[in-house]
Amino acid sequence: MNPILFSAEETEFASNGLGRLSEAISCKVTEERNGQYELEMVYPVTGKRYKDLSLERIIYSRHSDNPADIQPFRIYKITKPMDGKVTVNARHVSYQLSKTTVMPFETTTCPAALKGLIDHSVGTCTFTTWTDITTGANKTFKLEEPSTFRSVLGGQEGSILDLFGGEYEWDHFAVKLHQNRGTDSGVAIRYGKNLTDVKETKDSSNLFTGIVPFWKGQDDWGEDVVVTLEDQVVYGENREDYPYDMVIPVDLSGNLQDEPTDHELLEAARDYIENNMVRNAPSSIDISFIHLWQTEEYASVAPLQRLRLCDTVTVEHSLLGISYKAKVVAVTYDVLLERYEKMTIGETRSSLSDGIKIAAREATQELPTMSAMQMAIAHATQLLTGGTGGYVVFGCNGDPESDEYIPFAKGRKPAEIYIMDTDSVKTATNILRINVNGIGFSANGINGPYHSAWTLDGRFVADYIRKFR
Repeated sequence: MNPILFSAEETEFASNGLGRLSEAISCKVTEERNGQYELEMVYPVTGKRYKDLSLERIIYSRHSDNPADIQPFRIYKITKPMDGKVTVNARHVSYQLSKTTVMPFETTTCPAALKGLIDHSVGTCTFTTWTDITTGANKTFKLEEPSTFRSVLGGQEGSILDLFGGEYEWDHFAVKLHQNRGTDSGVAIRYGKNLTDVKETKDSSNLFTGIVPFWKGQDDWGEDVVVTLEDQVVYGENREDYPYDMVIPVDLSGNLQDEPTDHELLEAARDYIENNMVRNAPSSIDISFIHLWQTEEYASVAPLQRLRLCDTVTVEHSLLGISYKAKVVAVTYDVLLERYEKMTIGETRSSLSDGIKIAAREATQELPTMSAMQMAIAHATQLLTGGTGGYVVFGCNGDPESDEYIPFAKGRKPAEIYIMDTDSVKTATNILRINVNGIGFSANGINGPYHSAWTLDGRFVADYIRKFR
């Protein structure tokens, strides 16, 4: 399908709008379970709709292999490089709710909470809500301060998703919260059939069996105070599962506004353990598989093999002893080729509220302490000021790996800087590359990939960021 461009004010989508974007070079939609929902399109400057592309206008596009399911995406960024191709980024129109404010209110049940968001919105709200979640009638939803509509739906502690769980579906201007958006498809992904790669990772680095809770602040006389428990350590139920005690200090000052009593600090510690402790080393499984329903061989049984976001599948690998149920947690759909480009299979969670709580705590409690930050600065300073050896090479325009390439020759102006572990771009492994497009580090030679980079369009890429406590 060729996506269609509409004006920013469109709500009906019953026509061809401003025209079809038939010259699009590529167009892909990525949706995550209760996460991002975005479209990215590459369009030539020679295309007849190029001048019509502008911020806030809407691209109407398919996002799945259901031909009747077409969704609106509002343009929020247009990048114009020099190669005659523009990259257009658009978010589903439901992101408008990030700029809709809801006033405080209190209610019970999930349907009443969703309806309350509409009733207590400031100004005009064109969205509707729906849910099939009727459990949790004894839970009270309470919005204590003005907040954005979308953040109250999910993404912060105390949100509707945090309280009632579920899986969101964004359908035009309707917000639908399903208890289970997908189905257990019965599809099996098996080694030797449609499973092409599997990697299981277990990580015990974040395990602990007990904590030393403490509170720090000032007393009534302005003196610094650190409060700990008389027994010092609070252990979790998993203590007996491991051969030695793994005890970590935890600052609970963010949970307790005033200097706590021994009982208050103990209760806060128990809450922390309940929300953060795990019995077993967390594991994750990354898999790659063939989407059989998209192949000619399986065309006749495609409905039986088809998968969509939030569907549950069975992953089996007899040699590795892996057999477990998992959900499709992210999909990327190629709009022009009308087929899925990528699907991500993840572990099934009993409730997404667990993930929301973790995100909320990381945003509010796990800020870097001054001592940890100073240690990081000292570490970086020691590395950079103590560095010896290495090679700095100025490169000119051209292919660095070609035989004719001369890094810096008379009469040629430098275009790049390479800081390398050898004196040749053909043999260097660790490279810091700086040019007009940004700064990047590669541990795999001149052509990357660059796992750590800061590009001129404002994007920062890092495969690991140290989190200080």
